[in-house]
Amino acid sequence: MIIQSKDIQIVPIDKIIPNEKNRNRHPDLQIDRLAKIISINGFRNPLVVSNQSGKLVVGHGRLLAAKKLGMKTVPVIFQDFDSPELEYAHAIADNSLQTWSELDLSGINSDLGDLGPDFDIDLLGIKDFTIDVADKDPGCDEDEVPTPKEAKSVLGDIYILGNHRLMCGDSTSIDAVEKLMDGQKAELCFTSPPYADQREYNYGKELSTEFLATFIRAAYGKANYFVVNLGISRKDGKINSYWDDYIKEATNWGLKLLSWNVWDKLECGSIGNQTAMFGICHEWIFVFGKEIKELNRTIANKSAGYLANHNGNRQKDGTVKKQKDRIVGEFSQLKTVLQCTPQKARDEINHPARFPVEFPQAYI
Repeated sequence: MIIQSKDIQIVPIDKIIPNEKNRNRHPDLQIDRLAKIISINGFRNPLVVSNQSGKLVVGHGRLLAAKKLGMKTVPVIFQDFDSPELEYAHAIADNSLQTWSELDLSGINSDLGDLGPDFDIDLLGIKDFTIDVADKDPGCDEDEVPTPKEAKSVLGDIYILGNHRLMCGDSTSIDAVEKLMDGQKAELCFTSPPYADQREYNYGKELSTEFLATFIRAAYGKANYFVVNLGISRKDGKINSYWDDYIKEATNWGLKLLSWNVWDKLECGSIGNQTAMFGICHEWIFVFGKEIKELNRTIANKSAGYLANHNGNRQKDGTVKKQKDRIVGEFSQLKTVLQCTPQKARDEINHPARFPVEFPQAYI
């Protein structure tokens, strides 16, 4: 066994050459968090640079964080690789192997009680992590029934929030939708109806998917595009494709299924999802509309400025045709897979399935 990691060297940051084949993408929020951790806890994990290619192999995220902090030098370990293939494999494996593990968030919540009241949970590096107060207060009564608060809103109330209108109403009611829209037309309707009949709402409210899907006809003409988030439902040991009712309803009203996307939640979450045949860590995102739309380019490309050398595309006759090389642009459009973790439970918000803000924000 050969130990490749040797002495750490301090290298000027402008001498580090990023690898154009780095396939790990780092969102801005991640780099912000990493920069904060480095600023407080120090630069504890050196970059790895290949002696053969002279390029960065491991640590592209840390390099971006160091640049954000204005660091002039960074710690580096120079390593030998027997071949370009093994160098590439190490770069990919360094990131991909981490996806095999799963954080015990409940255990971490329990540990927080030992870290003191002033501990900054951002230093944990966990995305969208919030403290579950119930796990941290051993004196609470799990069977205690909270005193219900008197509702201040009534059906039909509309709140004006700057340029926004918020209504307490029924999305399957044409009259309610017309009142909310007030003669205006939205570009996008983003919604997440109940997943089939998995829960009971308001004491016997109609929850058949045939009925729930009628929100499309209620909002038809009030929005150009509908983005509908639907989770996985299982019945009798098999997948329940209840989303067919939504596709049928949209088709009946002249809308096309423009894209069938995926919300990668990066974790299974519930016990049911964890113990399924395959751990369920995704949900569907259906996009309906009359015609394809050119999306705004809002996703920063980490490879911006690199030369994209296209070897070629396979043609219908089986031949390969060389494509033009191009420079990778600064931004790209939203992809079919959106990665973000679900919003964690908070005592002050009593809802079984709340969205992380970045989920609808990405589509809006």
